[in-house]
Amino acid sequence: SIEELALWGVSQSKLSSIAKLKKLQKLSLRGCELLTNKCIKTLLNYCGVVHELDLSECNITDAELKKIASIPSLSTLALDGCRRVTDKGILQLLSCYRLQNLSIARVHVSDGPLVSLVHQQKTLLQSLSLSGCGSISNVLVTTISHYCSKLKVLNISGVSAIDDSSLAYIAMNCKYLEFLDISETQVSNVSLAILGNNVGTLRELYLDDCKNIGNEELTCLYPMTKLECLSLQHNHSITQYGIIQLVTRVPSLRRLNVSLCSQLSDVSVMKAKSLNTSLDIEYHFKPKIRSKSFTFQ
Repeated sequence: SIEELALWGVSQSKLSSIAKLKKLQKLSLRGCELLTNKCIKTLLNYCGVVHELDLSECNITDAELKKIASIPSLSTLALDGCRRVTDKGILQLLSCYRLQNLSIARVHVSDGPLVSLVHQQKTLLQSLSLSGCGSISNVLVTTISHYCSKLKVLNISGVSAIDDSSLAYIAMNCKYLEFLDISETQVSNVSLAILGNNVGTLRELYLDDCKNIGNEELTCLYPMTKLECLSLQHNHSITQYGIIQLVTRVPSLRRLNVSLCSQLSDVSVMKAKSLNTSLDIEYHFKPKIRSKSFTFQ
């Protein structure tokens, strides 16, 4: 009667019992690097009713993806860090007609197969993580904005080629976003201004290590009345004034990370904290020394 199962670092000999779980709907084998391709293929034969599958950090290939794509009930799939998966494997997912949530962070994939998948799934897609997929471009992100208008979660962090030419369309068309990570992109106040005025549902926003983010860009966030979590790590143009104004103008904030912002100090952070006692602010300025890390609660 087990419906959910998560295994870490499990060996091949321990998987035979999974075949007996006829009602299994959620299965995570994240980090099971010792599993052979043959073993995973055999296991997938018993996943006919699985809705959610996490094979992140496993040694799967395009061949296993063909088998995964044949699971008729699959709606959520995570393949983060599966570095042997290629464009050919992602194309296999075109057979997953019920796919709503896809995470392929750090997978070597290009625009082509993902554009095809977006065209097919359209508004069915609710969550998409492409973090660290360095070969994707503004073409894909623009396509996502036009076809996935009901998207709630989007992570395209770590893709430095992404800029306002596509992010502005995300801000205009994806009005139901609740989580957005555009860290290490070329985002600027152009798309942030649209985002602030157009996406009233946003609760979590990550802008770590964005070279164009400073005090002026933070003013674009003032209209975000539901924003609860904001990360601004490693942005060197943000000053105490910008943080003070942000905390004052966005009272909904509950978590703020300003670690490695070189123009801030622990005094700056405590001043900001004094303006909103319910706000947790994380700040550290020397990443390799834990004793220099503070959390104000």
